[in-house]
Parts: sequence; structure tokens; C-alpha cells
Amino acid sequence: MNECCLCAGQTKYVWSQLILEKYDVGYFECLECGSLQSETPYWLDEAYSQAGTGYDTGACQRSIICALAMSTAFEMLGIRPETKCLDCGAGMGLYARMMRDRGWSYFAYEKYVFPFYMDKFCAGPTDTKWGVVSAFEVFEHLPNPGDSIDLILGSAKDYVFFTTECWENQGNAWHYLDPMHGQHVFSMRVKRLNLSH
Repeated sequence: MNECCLCAGQTKYVWSQLILEKYDVGYFECLECGSLQSETPYWLDEAYSQAGTGYDTGACQRSIICALAMSTAFEMLGIRPETKCLDCGAGMGLYARMMRDRGWSYFAYEKYVFPFYMDKFCAGPTDTKWGVVSAFEVFEHLPNPGDSIDLILGSAKDYVFFTTECWENQGNAWHYLDPMHGQHVFSMRVKRLNLSH
């Protein structure tokens, strides 16, 4: 048994899968929080070694949808244009660029690749207390999600927005595992509340 990378609970082995078409990688489910995670991801440097979006054919469309939705949400919440915003896990920086083009004071942070679209507006989570932090499709990339989530939450003054797909026993054919690119190493489970009472 391994220790869960989120809650440090005990995990059970569930299957092995071929990652990057060459590494036989074990996957484990936490007996405490229910999260699914790969074994310690020793292949991440290789998985991120090529620039671009690779097999992620939804990357641009997702950024467009997020920028449209978040611009509306910012206006509804009364977030002012001068509010300092950080996109964590910004990738190429397309979402942050579109938000900046719409008048929001956005910056980009990306550990693995250079955020091409935000080349003059890069910053880190600890550079300031951010009014807004976004982390869209990031949590599944985190080899140490507990530490990273603490950093993201701790860097935000007012709002944190994030998206991810959750593990609900979809099995090893689940598209979100995406073993061809090898970057998705963790999936949290959202425990549903029993509202029947």
C-alpha cells in the first residue's frame, strides 16, 4: 500500500496502465478520501518536455468558454478591473491573455511550460495576495495536490475558481486519465452529501 498524496491515508492498488506508450504505471485509490492517483510520477519531465498542447484538442475551446464565463462572473460579483488576478497552471496562457484583453488585470503562472501568450505578464502565487486565483484543469496534473492546493488557496485574498473532472469509479478507460500525454496523475473524489433527510 502507498500513502495518499492528498490526505496521507492508505491506498489500494486498482490497476496498471501504459503511460507515454512505454511506462507501466500503477494506479491507486485512497481508502480514506477516495482519490485516484498514479504511483509517484517519475515521467513528468518527459511528459512536459514538448511545447504545445499535444493531444489536448479542447485546450483553445476550453479557454474561450472559461474567459466568456469568468468575464460575466466577475461583472456579477463586482470584481473591479484593477483587481490583481493570477491564473495558476496557465499552460500557454491563452485564458489569461483573453481575460487581460477584456480589461482584467490578469497574470499567468505555469511551472512546466512558458506561457507564450502572457510572456510579459508572468507572476507567482507568492508574489502578492491575489484578489482572484483561477486554476482551470490543474488539479489532475498535481503530483503533490495537498501542498499545491494549500498554496493556491493561501495566495487568494477573495476568490478561487477551479475546474477538474472528479473520480467516480469510471474505470481505467476513463478519457480523463489520458495516458498518451502522461500528465494526469491525480483525480479527487467529491463525496456527495446525503440530502434525503
